Amino acid sequence: MKNKGVTVLGIVWRFVIAIPVMLVIMLWPAGSWYFYEAYIYTGVQMCFSGFLAIWLYKNNKRLLEERLKKEMPKECYEKIMAGPFFLSMVAIPVVAGFDFRFGWSEMCLYWQILGGGLFLVSAILMFLVMRENTFLALTTKVQDDHKVISTGPYSVVRHPMYSSVLMMMPGISLLLGSFCALIPSVIAVGLLLIRTYFEEATLKKELKGYEEYSKKVSSRVIPYVW
Repeated sequence: MKNKGVTVLGIVWRFVIAIPVMLVIMLWPAGSWYFYEAYIYTGVQMCFSGFLAIWLYKNNKRLLEERLKKEMPKECYEKIMAGPFFLSMVAIPVVAGFDFRFGWSEMCLYWQILGGGLFLVSAILMFLVMRENTFLALTTKVQDDHKVISTGPYSVVRHPMYSSVLMMMPGISLLLGSFCALIPSVIAVGLLLIRTYFEEATLKKELKGYEEYSKKVSSRVIPYVW
């Protein structure tokens, strides 16, 4: 059941830890067990993550191992941005919890449905990206057999994974019923877009064929916009 350190037991153990941690991050700031959106979001996120883990284990263990790898970023810009990006992502559910406690936002159900829709679309896109690109590391690096991927979502934008995050972060905020949580989600998206600029420079310099690909596919993250 092993492949480069990836085991079914190890994956299950990650989920066992992740579920209570996610709930604590939201329920403690909320000060209530009745923050139902926290349970909904945790369930949706775990179902999606579980599906991805199962699919990758069966079809692309190399990518699964790469995504689970604990690796320090090599590039200076990644080292600088990693902390703020992580904190901004964690801040989304934390702020949503405090928002529930103090009633900062007044949100109708339609906004939450929109958030759920954004999450669903971003999740589908994320799956399509992982299905297409086996070199999808968490840090910017050129692997030994690395090649430019220009099919599937990569035929539309050069960084479709970031496109999915662009929808997922605000989607989570709305799904949790918090307009205030949009603030850290916008910060996370902004940091990601800044990272894209520096990552592009690295790929053009180190990945053969990327310069030509960037001329063919002009949009970085948002189709026909940027």
